[in-house]
Amino acid sequence: MSGPRGYRVAVVDYDVTANALYQTADLPSGLDGEYHDPFLDAPDGTLLSDPRFHAQNVYAVAMRILARFEFALGRRVQWGCEGHQLNILPHAFAEPNAFYSRDDRSLFFGYFESFPDKQDNTHTVFSCLSHDVIAHETTHAILDGLRSRYLEPSSPDQGAFHEGLADVVALLSVFALPDVVGAALDGTTGTALIDQELLEKDKLANSVLFRLADEMGQEMSGVRGRALRHSIMLPPGKDYMNDPDWQEVHKRGELLVAAMLRSRRLRADEMLRLVRILDNVLNNTSLILLFRCGSKSLLFPGDAQIENWSYALSQAAVREKLKKVDLYKVGHHGSLNATPKSLWDLFDQKSDVDSPDRLQSLMSTMAHKHGDEERRTEVPRQTLVQALDRQSAFFTTQSLKENELFHETSLDLS
Repeated sequence: MSGPRGYRVAVVDYDVTANALYQTADLPSGLDGEYHDPFLDAPDGTLLSDPRFHAQNVYAVAMRILARFEFALGRRVQWGCEGHQLNILPHAFAEPNAFYSRDDRSLFFGYFESFPDKQDNTHTVFSCLSHDVIAHETTHAILDGLRSRYLEPSSPDQGAFHEGLADVVALLSVFALPDVVGAALDGTTGTALIDQELLEKDKLANSVLFRLADEMGQEMSGVRGRALRHSIMLPPGKDYMNDPDWQEVHKRGELLVAAMLRSRRLRADEMLRLVRILDNVLNNTSLILLFRCGSKSLLFPGDAQIENWSYALSQAAVREKLKKVDLYKVGHHGSLNATPKSLWDLFDQKSDVDSPDRLQSLMSTMAHKHGDEERRTEVPRQTLVQALDRQSAFFTTQSLKENELFHETSLDLS
């Protein structure tokens, strides 16, 4: 029989349309220690075409969803079907569909050909490669075990709850995978921070994180060019409950999803607003340190922003001292408003010509991680970098070589 298989899930890779049983996916068990993924470094082409990876993917995602339910409930969860083992068929049939069947004790995942591209080429779309679809169908099997009569025909709301909850689990389960969330938002993985502009409510709502079965929807004739479901975009205030168009269980289930996502989005907006307030308050309480050492003045403004500088630069005595700065440690990694033009214009020692008395400037930063060039909020600001490079002896940590940990700067204090 095909695999992988375990006590709770068994992959049976039989294709009804082709009347074919795929070769067994002979994968390491991981029981002897850490699991070594044989597809860890495989190229995308292999992942998309290798049935063994498809088998591993459906097994891993289904087991992960089951584990999340069991962790949350604090107990074992029974499948809705008889027995302890649920079968999963990753290439069940050549149709753009996937479903759970209690009678067959199985999850079935279909595949289909995409629309031709501009070069008239097509590719096969596998629902077994969609995290959303696998999580959705696995939730059906789990919910059926928790409330078995919810599948019996009754009001539209009963089936809609099944579909809505399955969508909710599919969407929210992704947020437990930080690298996936990062890649979905800004295309990078492994970074500790995400540009806060990407967390604006409209950008979040339109991101792949809130769209269900993106590729399947884009390639299916009925929803060509968009996700299978994008519930958060449903406009509020309409009488959906009594609308005949919203009696079908999948569409009706979107109402539950939209309500839940909008409530979470409101909470996220409040959290983001609080973070911004704290960030602004903390930055604007940063100490501006001006050291006088011998004949030299060294300016270290920390993370001071425009509000700090507005107060400091309003005092004539402070402005007079700032004119004589010999070394400037650029504030807040070179971000917008951390080096006001009114401050830069004060420095008497800046010069286009290299000389012993020329202003020295140092900047600790990492480009292309924060802000947006189109909005002119990139860090560091390019106009500032150009001015520093042109009118001072400028060094940035971006210039450090791979094996260098620091840069030594000397200043004659006599």
